[in-house]
Amino acid sequence: MLVLVLVLVLVLVLVLVLVLVLVLVLKARFKQKKTRKPNRLILKSLISPSLR
Repeated sequence: MLVLVLVLVLVLVLVLVLVLVLVLVLKARFKQKKTRKPNRLILKSLISPSLR
């Protein structure tokens, strides 16, 4: 049981780290490319649910 719990915790931590990295990358791209409207729509659709 302890092993299963440890594995689950490690997986959750890895997923959280990946999500944070993706968010940071998307924000960086958003700041660099403000002229592209499709990127804005995609970022808004991704960021707005997380803020709510």
